[in-house]
Amino acid sequence: LVEGSAEAIAAVLSDDTSGVGIVMQNHAGTGSALDALHIARRVNDPRFGLVYSPDHTFMHEESSGGELLPQIQAWIHQVYVADLVREAEGQRWVFPGQGEVPLRETISRLDAAGFDGFYSFKWEKIWHPDLDDFIGHVEHIAELVGIDHVSFGSDSEATPGAYPRELLRRLFSAHPEATSAFRESHPGIFLTDGFESMEALPQVTETVLAR
Repeated sequence: LVEGSAEAIAAVLSDDTSGVGIVMQNHAGTGSALDALHIARRVNDPRFGLVYSPDHTFMHEESSGGELLPQIQAWIHQVYVADLVREAEGQRWVFPGQGEVPLRETISRLDAAGFDGFYSFKWEKIWHPDLDDFIGHVEHIAELVGIDHVSFGSDSEATPGAYPRELLRRLFSAHPEATSAFRESHPGIFLTDGFESMEALPQVTETVLAR
């Protein structure tokens, strides 16, 4: 994973002159933050960086404090904020600050190190259908950081046609719970009511302002 990814990313950046960068997320099941660090060191290009997910660091049981952050912080371009509690059969996702992920410690350390990138709150109902009350989560984040620091975006799952057919085939093969048959038998389980695609972003803003 590390060598192959580093070679591929370095080749793309070497051939590209647009100035567009590439970022990699550490993710449980695919690659740890240390894997991403090793790739970054091999690529050795300021256009490559890390989207850091403290929750996946927690699931990987990597150190998120004194040992890990000093090594990776120079490569961090963005931080995904999510929280969870461990349970017998895996984990349950909760409001940021209400779980076991050391978010306050992580953010404090990054702030002290001069991090000036974005913090993004993750809402992944397509993978965690038990999530509820999207606007309530938005309000929770606004209370934590201030409404002036909150904006909205969407991952590609909310973009019709974003995935090539072959990628979708492999995705559904690896995650049978995401197949269309499952969606049909569980209507609405993956999508948040009122936010079925990125086209609904203005409606989300209007709802937050109305509340």
